[in-house]
Amino acid sequence: MPQPIPPKSHPSARYILAIDLGSGGTKVAIVADTGAVVAGADETVTTFLLPDGGAEQDPEEAWRGAKKAAKKVIKESRVSPEDIVAVACDSGVDSLGHVLFI
Repeated sequence: MPQPIPPKSHPSARYILAIDLGSGGTKVAIVADTGAVVAGADETVTTFLLPDGGAEQDPEEAWRGAKKAAKKVIKESRVSPEDIVAVACDSGVDSLGHVLFI
C-alpha cells in the first residue's frame, strides 16, 4: 500500500471507502476526492485447495476481514466517518452473500 497522506484540512473534504474482496485477501483504502490514497490496509483470507484442483474461501472470513480493515483505515486516516460519502466494493465473484446498506 502507498504511504498515507494527511487528510484535507478544509471542511468540504470528501472521501471514498474502497473495498476489494480479492482472491489473495481483502484490501481496503480511504481515497480522497482528489484520487489520493489516504490510508490502506489488508487482511489475509485463507484459501482451501480442493483435491480436484479447485479452491474455496470462507465468505464470512472475507467479510470479517473487510470490516476489520475498514475500521483500521478509518482510524489511521483520521478521516471523520461523516466525510466518507461513498463505499465502493468489488469482488471477482459474487460469493460474499451479504448486501451492503449505507
